[in-house]
Amino acid sequence: NANDLIEKYKEFGSGKLMSIDEIRPERISIQNLFPGDSHGNDGLSRQTQFLMTLEQNSDFSMIHQSLNDELPVLDDLPLIARSSLYEAERRFLSDTPMSDYSPVVLSYAKSLEVTLKQIVFEQFRIAGKFQLGKSNRSHGRSKAIALLHYLEKGQHLELGTMALILRLCNGRTAENEPIVGVLRDFILDDLNGAALLEQVNIELIERISKDFRNPSAHSELSSRSQVLICRELCFTTLNSFEKAVLKIYS
Repeated sequence: NANDLIEKYKEFGSGKLMSIDEIRPERISIQNLFPGDSHGNDGLSRQTQFLMTLEQNSDFSMIHQSLNDELPVLDDLPLIARSSLYEAERRFLSDTPMSDYSPVVLSYAKSLEVTLKQIVFEQFRIAGKFQLGKSNRSHGRSKAIALLHYLEKGQHLELGTMALILRLCNGRTAENEPIVGVLRDFILDDLNGAALLEQVNIELIERISKDFRNPSAHSELSSRSQVLICRELCFTTLNSFEKAVLKIYS
């Protein structure tokens, strides 16, 4: 660490003695890290410098290309969701070990959360069809109260809540609560999104929320192995969304 370096510096008697207060972190540029041809002209050095230059310029085209192989729906996802995926992949693929991978887990989960909100619930709000189910709602007792608060007051919908609402669309609540029934019909008819209401997909969303998104958002440590699982589950879920739904959104 810095103190060890100072002690070694003193041992060699190299000029003016330093103190820990004199050491300040500085931004390392590509030029400082790779001065001229100091690292030779081999392919690995050129590739490393190229990738670091892309990252420095916020160019994620290489990450985008690699993600395309595992996530064919990538180009149809909302921009914010794609940005979260780029950041998650950048950190996940980094050679720098992390003591806590919860920010990476959150970035993957956020890509799913944003996508679901934008392609379903935001489109439903914009369409204005929720007005059809407002008059007969249960005041304060409905399991769909979070949906009503979102539609009427702009309150936040997190991943677990959205999963619950999708599950309600498949049950008796859709018949008893007009607002849920209207949402179900909107998903099936307007979005052609039957896949969004499939049991297996709802269970995946619930698992991602319960086992990964929520713990990481509430200060629990996450390991690299947990990132691997969360990443795979998020990709599987995103790929299960019907192209028709994403095309309508875009």
